Amino acid sequence: LRETGVAEARLEAYKLVCKTIACHSAVRAGDPLAHEQLVEIVKNWARTKNPYTCPHGRPILLKLSKDELNRRFLRSWS
Repeated sequence: LRETGVAEARLEAYKLVCKTIACHSAVRAGDPLAHEQLVEIVKNWARTKNPYTCPHGRPILLKLSKDELNRRFLRSWS
């Protein structure tokens, strides 16, 4: 049992390191990207198990209503 606990602790530490590397390697807002890179990112994102959060659980997309979009872009539609 003790060895299992050590193995589990190592696995959790490994997962944490992988998540940290993924976040630090991520594309940041404002980074210039070619169209092909953008397409590849979206394709990879669509294949993930959880496309709604980063590896640490923070959201990576937001759902906005039409009214919210209009407010943000200072639009009013009659």
